[in-house]
Amino acid sequence: MTQPEPNAQSATRWHRRPRVRRLFRTLLSPSKFALVGISGIFVNEIALHAFVTAMGEQQLLWAALLSSQVSTLTNFILIELWVFRGRQVGGHLLWRYLTFNLLNLVTQVIRLPTLHILTEVGGIHYLSRTWWRLA
Repeated sequence: MTQPEPNAQSATRWHRRPRVRRLFRTLLSPSKFALVGISGIFVNEIALHAFVTAMGEQQLLWAALLSSQVSTLTNFILIELWVFRGRQVGGHLLWRYLTFNLLNLVTQVIRLPTLHILTEVGGIHYLSRTWWRLA
């Protein structure tokens, strides 16, 4: 039995399939991504405590924004050096970081008001709010 002649579109799709499969395999391998995510939570909490200690609790939202930047940077480094190690990733490193960080900045629109409500209105300590939010 002979296979049908591939047209240009199916040939392109066939060429892309191995790359897509590798990406899905990486994304579905929860161990590395989960460990990076969990480490990011700890980095964020440690950085938040350090920034609040240095800046004061009245600057909690700024401290939260800065600690989020610290954990985003460490997550990006771990993903680049560990999760995607040995894989060819397209784009310039700086561009990849900026797009990675952009997602973090967009989520701050929800996370910072939530932090304010939980701490000021709900009376929850700023360090315990992460664990409450994850539950």
